[in-house]
Amino acid sequence: MSSYTHSTHRSWNRDQDHEYYEHECKKFRICIIGKAGVGKTTLLSKVFGINEEEAGVVRPGDAVRNGGGRHNIFDAIIDENRNSALVIHDSSGFETGEEGNLNLVKSFIEHRSAKPSLQEQLHCIWYCISLVDPRQLHDAERDFFRYLREKDIPLVFVLTKYDAFVTTKVAEVVESMEDATADDWKKGRQAAQEYISDLRSFLEGTMGYGVKVQEVSKARKDERLVKKLVAETTAIVKPNLRIVWYRAQGVLANQKRHACVDHFPEKLLNSLILTSSMPLNPFRGVQLGDFFEHTFHHCLTVWNLPGQSVLFTKDYVQQMFREASQSYIRRTNIAAAIDPLGPLDAPRYIKVGIQMACDLIMIFQQLFWATPRRQKLSFSDLRRELELYRESRIRETIHRGVEGEVNLGSAFSVKKLVRVVRVVVEDGCGIAHSEAVKNHKPGEVASLDEPPFAELPESSS
Repeated sequence: MSSYTHSTHRSWNRDQDHEYYEHECKKFRICIIGKAGVGKTTLLSKVFGINEEEAGVVRPGDAVRNGGGRHNIFDAIIDENRNSALVIHDSSGFETGEEGNLNLVKSFIEHRSAKPSLQEQLHCIWYCISLVDPRQLHDAERDFFRYLREKDIPLVFVLTKYDAFVTTKVAEVVESMEDATADDWKKGRQAAQEYISDLRSFLEGTMGYGVKVQEVSKARKDERLVKKLVAETTAIVKPNLRIVWYRAQGVLANQKRHACVDHFPEKLLNSLILTSSMPLNPFRGVQLGDFFEHTFHHCLTVWNLPGQSVLFTKDYVQQMFREASQSYIRRTNIAAAIDPLGPLDAPRYIKVGIQMACDLIMIFQQLFWATPRRQKLSFSDLRRELELYRESRIRETIHRGVEGEVNLGSAFSVKKLVRVVRVVVEDGCGIAHSEAVKNHKPGEVASLDEPPFAELPESSS
């Protein structure tokens, strides 16, 4: 069976993917398996912003549960305020001679596989293995891997504690860690990578199909490894679930940015074209406001910022966003209401709508960069970032870019308007990169968290 075939055998195309994202599968359901102390809590915090101590636990009444770990695998872990697009199931690892938890996890997988809707099924498994565990793989684990070979669930082996593992490799060749040289650390990393390469080959061979294996570390200098984990998971997630995965992950801005453009609701653009083309339309200004509101909620859904479910319920917050995008809202609304022309002048108002869409995507990206997943967005952070954007060269560049791209030849084509948004937003990212470099000393740029330069266009690097 193909690893991209699911139990309902539904044939997917782009339109169905959009519809499913909008109406059915709202949350990405992931199971994380690993022994106590393997680093699962750190991983959940770094990638999803979830704090297990604060997250709620939902206990389904239709599941048969009989113990197992601090969290029972049947119990869903959710945190609507920090990450409204995620459902987590947590399980301890397996030891030889302990059949109870192994059977419990198998029972859970069978339970989820039998669910009729994609939202209720299990979308991915992260199996965590500590690199510093003297016996990484036990007989019970090998039994579990053989079981998973017959299942249609994307699997990623997460090799945790990479930084500690490198340290042990260095300690094997030096008498004292205090005497370790830069060359010793380089050799330690090489030895660690050779070991991981052999382990990767073994795990991939054991599973017999396209699993992913990625090492991670909690050290700040190894943040790139967490990004690689997100990228590797993306590669193995079923295509019709990727938009939900993009929403759930809290590491790669580029995935969210591209999803925001590629999944832009076509009905909104069709409505913008229609209302802008109607002559003597006194409600055109109001309808531009409606377009902004719907686009705002689209960005809310995709970017899924920590804390937004509380902060963005205030009516005045949306107005703050629009003022950051358009300092001239009243003039635009008045002109739109009294303008007698129809299709001939439609590009003028379509441009305004596209400018607002590009502005919103860029603002949400700035907020994403300014809000690490382990924090919640505060009102003061929001106000600061909106003011910075309003006065920035980025907004000016974006508005000018839309002016040059939207004309009579492109204003009435949804496909061309989406292309305009994509091109203009990427240009805005280039400006964000150059301004970040300009505002920091050269020696500090490499350690910056916001923006993450590796995600920006290569031409701007």
